[in-house]
Amino acid sequence: MKICYLMMSTLVSIFLALSLAPQTTLAGVGAPEAIVEDGDWAFRVSGQGMESWLYTPGGPESATTHLEWQSYWYRLDDDPAELNLWTLYYDWDSFTRSAANNLSMTLGKNASVVDPSSPYYDDTGYSLSDPLGVKIDYELFGGTDPNHSMIQQTISITNLRTESINLSLYEYTDFNLEGTESDVSSNLIDPRTIRQTGESLIGELRVLGTPDKTPDSWEINTTSQIVNALNDDDTTQLANQNKAATQSNVDFDHAFQWAVSLEKGAVFSITQEWEIFSLSDPVPPGSTSSNPLLPDETVQPGQPWIFNSFEVSSGRFTWLDPEVAIGYDYEILDGPNFESVLLPTGIGDDKYSLYLFNVTTGNYFFFSEVFGGEPFNFLTIVPEGLSKFRILGIEENAGLDPLDPTAFVTGLTFVNSGTVNMTMTPITSNIPSSTVIPEPATMILMGVGLAGMGFVRRFRIG
Repeated sequence: MKICYLMMSTLVSIFLALSLAPQTTLAGVGAPEAIVEDGDWAFRVSGQGMESWLYTPGGPESATTHLEWQSYWYRLDDDPAELNLWTLYYDWDSFTRSAANNLSMTLGKNASVVDPSSPYYDDTGYSLSDPLGVKIDYELFGGTDPNHSMIQQTISITNLRTESINLSLYEYTDFNLEGTESDVSSNLIDPRTIRQTGESLIGELRVLGTPDKTPDSWEINTTSQIVNALNDDDTTQLANQNKAATQSNVDFDHAFQWAVSLEKGAVFSITQEWEIFSLSDPVPPGSTSSNPLLPDETVQPGQPWIFNSFEVSSGRFTWLDPEVAIGYDYEILDGPNFESVLLPTGIGDDKYSLYLFNVTTGNYFFFSEVFGGEPFNFLTIVPEGLSKFRILGIEENAGLDPLDPTAFVTGLTFVNSGTVNMTMTPITSNIPSSTVIPEPATMILMGVGLAGMGFVRRFRIG
């Protein structure tokens, strides 16, 4: 999408003027904006959001743009339409940094601050108040590799009003990989990850953090369809679909949407990562549901499945696939607890039963129904997460092959990053298909009885 608010020559001059030594507060004239740089990579933060993520090996004149624009819109309560977040008040004092590769920006103004020169000072002599106070922290990881860079961004939004508000927040991203507007494809990888593929590079946006940070809605589209909807006079609801799924070599853009209620003074925060990496680099197993972590070798039931160590990050889904049956026991032997689980769709009615473990009785008990494709947050049960849980409800008539290593792909997040030792024990069954499966109230007896018929798959998460 072609949204260039400054010509390249202007960007060069801004780049040269604002590539400053580390300092606490930035200062300047004209519209406030700043450059964040690390090695041969840089991007600009201006009155439109994050723009022009560049690879600049010979300086700005040789720059290749990989991300055209990233920004936020918001809508409060019954507002008739969305507003760009940068309509909130900001000035040069809004920018602070501790190094060239990071930047903090604040937006929004409380009525208690009196500033007659501010555009938020009305004709009657009273200062106007923004409804939201916003702080955005940017950090760039660059270096000299032309095929890899990452931006991490945390946005924190505070309700400045004297009453509670209902906030709809929209995050919008337009990658222009390899300096071109047209890329090969764009797809939702999991509920918090969108991946855009170019000729030789991949651009990926990931939402991190606890499961309650998972976007409520998403959309992938072409050209300026999404941003036009956000800028018009009507309310916008993202479609939860890839409207460009059948298209290739077009200008893709995408957006996430959150809906939250904030009491007076309450804060809503989201951490996200934008990463660019080479298409020739293999996607690590476990990073997507279509490429889950698989066992090292095929073994027969009754023997353990062995998995090599792999890296996990707190709040990021790791996908793995065990043998399948009518259910599974998940247990941490050592390391951080489970934070959430995301079960697969397309298996039976996509409805499963979650059982928790009672350490006093040594038995599992039914807790809740969970649905495939919807992350379930264990932190809503206990703040430290779970060390073990059981999933039942996989229909026998789903006909899943117990030896198919791609049959039941499970996404897990953990409360902390690190190394985990855990087991996943399938609960198998030889019950004839004519047998009636009991309701959850009695399923626990069957589960306990069948657990001994399963086998344990052990693996390490590094």
